Amino acid sequence: MLRALLWKDWRQLRALRWTGLALGAVLPVAFLAGAKAAKPGMLFGGAAEGATSSILLEVLPVTVALAVWPLMALLLVSQAFAGDRASGVESFLLERPVPRSRIWFSRLAASAASWLVVAAGTGAIAALLVLAAAPAPERWRDFLAVAVAGALVASIAAAGALAAASLVPSPMTALLLGLLLGTAPVGASLWLSWRFPFASYRGVPLGLVTLPVLAGGFAVASWVASCRGEPMGRGRATRFGIVLGAALALALAGFFALAPAAVRRHALGPGETRTVIPSPSGGVLIAVSARTDSGCLVDAETGRVERILPPPVESAIVSPDGRVAVVTWAGSFGAMADRARVEFFDARGRRVGAGASLMDGVAGHWGTWAGSAVALPAFGARSSRIAFVDGGTGAVRIVDVPSTWGRWSLVGPTLDGRLFVAIGPEEPEAADARGPVRGRAQTAVAYDVVEVDILEGRLGAKPILRELGVPWRAPHLLSPSGRYWLVDRGAGICDARPILELENGLDLGPPSPLGRRTWLSGDVLAWLETSGDTTWLFVARPGEDPKPVRGWRTAFVQLQPSPDRALLLVHARGSARHSDLANRCPGPSASRVAGLVASGPVPQTGIYDPGRGVWSDLPAWEPAEGLNFDCERVWAGPRTLARTGPGFLALEDIDRPGAIREVLGRSP
Repeated sequence: MLRALLWKDWRQLRALRWTGLALGAVLPVAFLAGAKAAKPGMLFGGAAEGATSSILLEVLPVTVALAVWPLMALLLVSQAFAGDRASGVESFLLERPVPRSRIWFSRLAASAASWLVVAAGTGAIAALLVLAAAPAPERWRDFLAVAVAGALVASIAAAGALAAASLVPSPMTALLLGLLLGTAPVGASLWLSWRFPFASYRGVPLGLVTLPVLAGGFAVASWVASCRGEPMGRGRATRFGIVLGAALALALAGFFALAPAAVRRHALGPGETRTVIPSPSGGVLIAVSARTDSGCLVDAETGRVERILPPPVESAIVSPDGRVAVVTWAGSFGAMADRARVEFFDARGRRVGAGASLMDGVAGHWGTWAGSAVALPAFGARSSRIAFVDGGTGAVRIVDVPSTWGRWSLVGPTLDGRLFVAIGPEEPEAADARGPVRGRAQTAVAYDVVEVDILEGRLGAKPILRELGVPWRAPHLLSPSGRYWLVDRGAGICDARPILELENGLDLGPPSPLGRRTWLSGDVLAWLETSGDTTWLFVARPGEDPKPVRGWRTAFVQLQPSPDRALLLVHARGSARHSDLANRCPGPSASRVAGLVASGPVPQTGIYDPGRGVWSDLPAWEPAEGLNFDCERVWAGPRTLARTGPGFLALEDIDRPGAIREVLGRSP
């Protein structure tokens, strides 16, 4: 009986099979004729040279796989399942001792076999033409990728037609309804992928899991509607709806069950290079991926990941005592929230205090801790604000700033907890709510440095300093104690810069150029100068004679103060790739290096302790070839370094150089 049913259904679909094969043969001829007509400008305004090969390699495979195959799936399934109903044959079969399940499977097998014949024939024609145009292996990989995508789309279209044909009486109606139903799984998966963009696995949105579940639900619903219940179809729609609802519930349950694991893997995924945000106290560090905007909170002592920070993480700010404020847009299950929030954690990753929603325009990257609250600047088109969010209660206090994007910045806090604002002139007509005006943030202007009354939530009435320069450079000009100011005055690169004692306005002379320099604890200034082809590191307190520490020939030198500013990490590299004018600044202290010899060959990494005046070389770290410029040593704590690079994060204690604790991946 089954063989007879298969033969009947197979013969019933022969016209559609020949139509599909003929369409596959006619399409290349039509496309090539169009390309030939287009060359002299008859169609489409003319075609570029090489239009023939482009059509054969790109247009034809896509059209066959993503248009012809799904269309034939819709036609074949609709005709196989609804054709007998329209002609009355189904009523005849139901009156015979033939199991309805056997009829259903026969139709499914005949339509699937017919589609395979059409797909094989049309695919072979397209493949032969691709081979003739370009036999390169990469073209075949592209062709196979398109073929797989076409098969998936065709299977979804077939599932939609299968569901429709179990409900409607005619093939044409089944075709149209199947087209509509086939888009439902696609729409659901696209919506989930859009609504939960960070729930993904290896770049593939987790929302796509709804496609096979719903497609399978269509097939099961069709079988239940056609093969269960009364033979003449009473209650068919009800049975169909129950099964399809169960499939939808299963798809959603699967998505929300897998989403947390996908988000976790997204945050800890391999191949990511992470930015390390250390703590001055050394108990905790934050590792954030710039590409995926996700991160994790790591115990700096053990290297254990204490908490996952779901994406997107805008910034993480660590207080001197180890509390963590995270500015995030993360929602549940990998969604993106409508508003940014600040959340607080302790060194073990435990949530503490109450978080708070933030106003529009908050830039967490420029935030800082100020006592028990975190200060977050919010830039607007015509005015700006500072939001102080209490780390315990979550209460938000707003301080208005009379300036706009690119003309002000937070300065500090100092060691005693004081916070300042460098405020430039208000120019609302030049502001842009979407971002800075090009070059504006680097324009020298007259600005005031004003102390912030954190308790009262207001700016001081009288500026402590009036400066000419770039407000965004101001955070790097104040010494850690708040006693000294490295004068800006609109200086250009390599210009000498005096130091001002803020309490009495005393000018302490020009110890450094504008090049690379940084403040260290004890108000020690470290900077670089060039003498000939040698770059020298100098240190000095304001008013003291500069002291040369070490020199490197033809090297690019980087300075990194430790999170507590007690130590200085120095990298010297000998690559022309890192040439930088700010590293080539001759300075007033060059005469002090007469007779001194530069250190050995670069690359070289060491730590300088200004309190003891001691330099310590670190063991060489040479990652695998090709990774050198993607790997870094950075501070992870007051006496801990991090090795970062693609796919790995490791910790290294400076008291035990070379002893590595792997955190994520494996350090090369």
